[in-house]
Parts: sequence; structure tokens; C-alpha cells
Amino acid sequence: MPYEISADDDNQIVIARVFGRATRDDHHAAREAIARVCAEKQFWRALVNLQDLQTEGVVTTAGAFDFGKEVADDVRLKGVRMAHVLPRNDDSRNDVTFAVTVAANRGGVIGKFNTIKEARKWLLRDNREINVHKKHLKRAIR
Repeated sequence: MPYEISADDDNQIVIARVFGRATRDDHHAAREAIARVCAEKQFWRALVNLQDLQTEGVVTTAGAFDFGKEVADDVRLKGVRMAHVLPRNDDSRNDVTFAVTVAANRGGVIGKFNTIKEARKWLLRDNREINVHKKHLKRAIR
């Protein structure tokens, strides 16, 4: 699998690294793992590091749209603040930017960043938004 999942227990962040030529199934599996670990640990933050992701020939525009929609519609991720660190490759960066924009426009608490440091700073800022949405995730995992 071209992804890895870990947790920063001190800051209550689930960390996912998706890399290489990840397929649609790989992205779904990574999202499933993020949702599972968030629920298990009761964490409300996820950092998705996509710096080494290559989407050329793997992701279409329609596929990027669908993925953004699925992230926003995933009830298990409601209220989870998700920070995506954009790929270094320009084409991949455009695909991810589009998917993240779709998710944000559909109500996801989601952001896109150039560096891990920027993403962490956003995740750790004011927790009021996260606290308001905790009840949604708790209902989803029952």
C-alpha cells in the first residue's frame, strides 16, 4: 500500500502519508484508516502528507471531484479538521487542490498547505471549531 498511518498522541493528530502512484482504491483505504484511527483515539485532527504523491495517469478531473465529494460526505470524518500538505509535482498539486476545494465547498473542515509546519500550525490553532463538531463524529461511530 502506498500509504502509512501514524498518530501524534501528544497533539492528538492522526498522520497519513500517501505517496507514489496511489490508486483510487489506495486513497479510499487511506481515508478508511484515517477515519478508523480518529474514531479509536477520539482525535479530531488529521494531517495528510501528499508531498510525494504522483497523480498523473491515475486521477482524472472527475475522479478528483468524486474523491473530494466523498471526503466531505463521509459521516465518520464530520468534525475532523483535515490538513492536506500538497504534492511537490505541479500536476499532482492541481489535482489535490481541486479535490480539497470540492471537499471544503461541501462543508469539510479541510485545508491545503505547502509545508507540514503550516499544516500543523493550522491543525493546532483555536479548537472551538473542533469542539463544536465533536458531537457529529461521536454519533457517527456509535
